[in-house]
Amino acid sequence: MEIMKKEKVALIFFVISISLFLIGFIPSQTGAVTGNRIIPFSIIQIMGFISLMISLLMILKRESLDYIVIPSGGGKWDHENKMYSEDKERAKKGLEYYNELESGRYFVISGYKGEGIGGIRKGQPYSIYKFLRKHGIKPDQMIVEGKSHNSLENVLYTLKKLKEKGDFNRPVKIAFVSYPDHLKRIEDFEKAASDRGLIGKGDFEFYGIPTSENLDEKAYENSPARRILHRYKIASINRYGSKKSGIKYIVKKDPAENFIKNAVKLAKKFLNK
Repeated sequence: MEIMKKEKVALIFFVISISLFLIGFIPSQTGAVTGNRIIPFSIIQIMGFISLMISLLMILKRESLDYIVIPSGGGKWDHENKMYSEDKERAKKGLEYYNELESGRYFVISGYKGEGIGGIRKGQPYSIYKFLRKHGIKPDQMIVEGKSHNSLENVLYTLKKLKEKGDFNRPVKIAFVSYPDHLKRIEDFEKAASDRGLIGKGDFEFYGIPTSENLDEKAYENSPARRILHRYKIASINRYGSKKSGIKYIVKKDPAENFIKNAVKLAKKFLNK
């Protein structure tokens, strides 16, 4: 489910209500204020009042997010910020939704963090972390999920980490940031995890915060190899299931997945030529 800034939606309804109230006082075409209107004033008044109530209710009943997840991505290398373009765009978009976070809640940076000080500092999670720090986010407002190597693991390992925190007695509201077609894959992974019992059906409420999507990304998402890999990951998601219930970390890579993944990489190189 895509999430829009609730302030923007509330403002839209507020502007509609004011516009409808003003329309009720437009004079007739003769210029005389006769009270004649194309639409009866009572109908306009009711519509304006409803729009005003909707805007006020959205402001008063504003529901905040518990976590905003920024998964590491790809794209071109940004020399100025020393990070990949998708990482920068996702981090930047996540910051726009900072006010949607419940007080005391976190940004989650998801991606393989590397090993050792040198490896960690070259990793994508660290570049996203530095970008958020540069823009005022404090270390205690961030959580790093540092074990995932792909989008499926971004989802599963993030949910595992948050589930282990165990500080909720209600569904956890979590929003992933990425371009629209990637969010569709993420939604499929979330649904498969719930359907296969890796997470409880009432554990999380999922949202998406969309970034822009360029033609290369759209072509990549729609490539046959990408689609095959996506279906295979969903079909084999049970290997991430723990015998004790829940999600486990995978150490040994799946040869079939690696084969398909290499085909996807070749397809991506071909599309980028």
